[in-house]
Amino acid sequence: MTGHRSRLARLCDQLADIRIVAESAGRRDDLEGILGRLRTGGDDAQLTSGADELLRQCGIAGGLGVLRSPDNRLPYLGGGHPVEEAEVCPRGRCDRVEPDGGATCRLFDEPLRPVRL
Repeated sequence: MTGHRSRLARLCDQLADIRIVAESAGRRDDLEGILGRLRTGGDDAQLTSGADELLRQCGIAGGLGVLRSPDNRLPYLGGGHPVEEAEVCPRGRCDRVEPDGGATCRLFDEPLRPVRL
């Protein structure tokens, strides 16, 4: 099963497309309700499960799906590798990682936070 942080990352990354899917199925208000509760500090695990189920009901069989390895961890970088830079969730609530600069958290409309891996 995919962890809620990975589901939240996918929700953030693909929010525009997810909104289109929900709108097409007449479920936009349900999605916006979930997003509103996420923004105001609702339970991430419960709400991302709700978004996942909503997508399944809208015809997306994989729901929010898997973003990374089965255990939802970044690959081991180990010693001797060059420093990598990426951007991550500005609030530390999801597992979204973007290798290129300039990305935005679509859930909170904030720039992703740069990190060195």
